Amino acid sequence: MVRLSRRFELAEAPVTARLFVTCDNEAELILDGNEVGRNEHWQRPTVLDLTDRLGPGEHRLEFVGSDWGDGSAAALVAVLRLEFADRVEWLVTDEQWEAQPAEAEADARQPASIRGTYGDAPWGQPHAAMSDSGPSAALLSALAKASHEWTDDDRSVTAEAIAAEDPEYAKLVANVREEIRVLKAERDAGLSSVMVMRDESSYRTTHVLERGEYDKPGEAVTAGIPEIFGSLPEGIDANRLALAEWIVSPENPLVPRVIVNRYWQLLFGTGLVRTSEDFGSQGEFPTHPELLDHLAAEFVADGWNVHRLLERIVLSRAYRRSSYVDPIQRERDPEARLLGRMPRHRLDAEVLRDSALAVSGLLDRTLGGPSDHPLQPDGLWREISHFGHPIPFTAQHQYPDHDAGVRRRSLYVFRKRTSPPPILTTFDATNRETCSVRRSRTNTPLQALAVMNEPLFVAAAGALANRAMHAAPDDRTRLSLAFRLATARVPDETELSILTRSLERARLRYRDRPEQAAALVGFGIAPPLAPLDPIESAAFTEVASLILNLDETLTRE
Repeated sequence: MVRLSRRFELAEAPVTARLFVTCDNEAELILDGNEVGRNEHWQRPTVLDLTDRLGPGEHRLEFVGSDWGDGSAAALVAVLRLEFADRVEWLVTDEQWEAQPAEAEADARQPASIRGTYGDAPWGQPHAAMSDSGPSAALLSALAKASHEWTDDDRSVTAEAIAAEDPEYAKLVANVREEIRVLKAERDAGLSSVMVMRDESSYRTTHVLERGEYDKPGEAVTAGIPEIFGSLPEGIDANRLALAEWIVSPENPLVPRVIVNRYWQLLFGTGLVRTSEDFGSQGEFPTHPELLDHLAAEFVADGWNVHRLLERIVLSRAYRRSSYVDPIQRERDPEARLLGRMPRHRLDAEVLRDSALAVSGLLDRTLGGPSDHPLQPDGLWREISHFGHPIPFTAQHQYPDHDAGVRRRSLYVFRKRTSPPPILTTFDATNRETCSVRRSRTNTPLQALAVMNEPLFVAAAGALANRAMHAAPDDRTRLSLAFRLATARVPDETELSILTRSLERARLRYRDRPEQAAALVGFGIAPPLAPLDPIESAAFTEVASLILNLDETLTRE
C-alpha cells in the first residue's frame, strides 16, 4: 500500500470543484479524512464533483493505493479544477505531493517522485490556455466521461482543445479531417468503387496434388458433386450457380429433410434423426421416416417457407402434448422419442438469458445495430489474452454497455472467440471455434449458482419483483403473478404457500440487515418503475430469484 497526499488551502469556497484522476492501479480517494470515491483501473479515469466538500480553510487530498504492492512504481495523475467567480485554478500532481510507503511510520513522509511535469507534454496545457474564459461546456462534458464512452462530438472537441496547444497535432487532425471530407465527397458523388467477382472466359485446369504438394500435380479433375448424390443436370456449366440449383432441386430430397430435422430438433430437443449432423450410413435411422418425408415435401411445396413449417409443427398434437410421464410411458419410451408425450429439455443458453429479460420486462427489442458488450467478470479478457506471453495478442479489457445495451437479445451479444460470455458457456453455448449442429446439455450445480448470482439474472429478479409489486396489491396476488410470468401457469396452493413462507423469511432477514437490502435493491440495469420500500423490494427480489431458478422456468415442459 502507498499513500500519496497533498495539502492545500482555499481563501474562499469554489463555485464548482471537479477532480479528474487515474492511477496505477486501484486506489481510495480521500478528502479531509473521508472517502469520496475510488479509482478501479488506470484505463477508466474517475471524475468526482467535490463542490459541496470544499470550503474556506486547509484541506488534505489523499490517494491510498491498495494494489501497488507488486514491486512496481505507484503512478498517479490527478487534476483538481477549482472554478471561482472571477477565475479558474488548477491543482495538479507536482512536487508538492508527498508519498508514504507501506513500511514507513505513520507520520513519515517523503516527496513524491515526479515522472512527468504537468504542461511538458507535446499538447501543453489546454486547461491553462482556457483559464481566462474557462473551458467550454462540451469539453467539460467530454472530460467527465471515460474515453470508451465518448461520442464523436466528444472526440472532436477534445481533439480541438489539444490541437490548440500542439501545432503538430493540429496538422495531423487537419489531415485526417481532409481525408474524411474527400471520402464523403466520393460517396455522395457516387464515385466509390467496389471489388466484383465474375467468371473467367475459360475454366482453370485443376489437378489432384500428390500428397498435397503444390509442385506435384497429378490427375486433372473437374467440378462436380459426390457420385452418391447423383449428378448435375446435363448441359449446364458445373459452377456455383449449378450447385445452388441442384441443392434446391426437387430431385434432391436430402436438403429439405436436413432442414426439417434441424427445426424439429429446435422445438423438441431431439431431431427425428437424432444425429442431426450425420444423415449418412453412420447416423441414426429416423424414428418416424414417413413424418420426416411428409414435412420435407410440404416444406418444398410451400416454397421453402420456414414460417409455415414452424406453424405446422407447433399446431400439431405431438407438440401440444404435456410432458407428464406415467410409469408405463417411462418404461416403454424413456426419452420420449415416440411422441406420446412432449420431451422435457433445458432451454439453450441464449433462450434462457432472453426469457429472463422478457419475463422481468427488461428485454429491449430494438432490431439491428452493433453488438452489445454484456456484464461479465472484470479482468477476464486480460487473463485470456496473454497466454504466458508478455505482449498481449488481443484486446485486454471489456467495457460493458449501459442501460439498453445489456438488455438486448443474446443475438446481439458480443462474443470474443477466446473468451465468450461466461453465463452462456455455463449453459453449454458453443465456443464458435467449429460449426456445431447439435449441442450437448449438462445439468450442474454451477448453473443454479449462475442463475442466483450472475449480475443479469440478479437484475432480472429485481425487475420481476418490481413488476409484480406494482401490478398487484397483496402478497398472494403478487407471488401468483410472478410465478405465472415465469412458468406460464398459475401456482397451486402448496406452491403458493411455499413462496409465501420464503417471502416472510426474507422479510425477517432483511429487517435485521437493511444495508444488504439497500445493496440488493440498488443493483439493477434499468430504473425501477417507482420507488419502493427497500426491505419489501429486497424480499420480493429474493423470491423472484427463486422463481427464475425453478426447473419449470429453465426447462421446456
